[in-house]
Amino acid sequence: MNTSRGTRKTACTLAVIATSLLIAACGSKTTSTSVGAVGSTSGGSQPKCSLAPESLVNSVLATSFGAPEENDVDNVTVCSYSANGGTSNGIIRFETKSTSLDTAKTGFTSTNQSTVDYPGLGDEAFTSTMGGTGIVPVQNTVVARKGSTAVLITSPATIDAEVNLMRQLFTKL
Repeated sequence: MNTSRGTRKTACTLAVIATSLLIAACGSKTTSTSVGAVGSTSGGSQPKCSLAPESLVNSVLATSFGAPEENDVDNVTVCSYSANGGTSNGIIRFETKSTSLDTAKTGFTSTNQSTVDYPGLGDEAFTSTMGGTGIVPVQNTVVARKGSTAVLITSPATIDAEVNLMRQLFTKL
């Protein structure tokens, strides 16, 4: 493996993991599965990765991700996507029982990541961009809440593409 490519892949993976951890919920009950394009929410209330199969994510974000790996912790589902043959990764995170994005926004700003409010997307939304310098590729993030469900999308795609995907996911909730 080319050292520069390996370093970029590692940096990108760490950036995605760091973003996910910034707003990860605490809990002790965790399950992990790999999911395909078939399925629905479990018990009718907690969104699952089947709402965002790689076919939908790839067509909207212009990525080449494989099937997501699903991790569930209480009222949070994290869908982790890895690129097929590439160095970029992505995350879609669903959280139910959400009343505000203030904690998520604080998680970004506390690590010196700027946020920009995005009016007109759900009940409230903001965006953030990190990387894009040196060996760390750009990772854009859109975080939005509709009712009591908050969704985070982080990927190398544009903010506009992520907003488009967010709107499609909101129609499924």
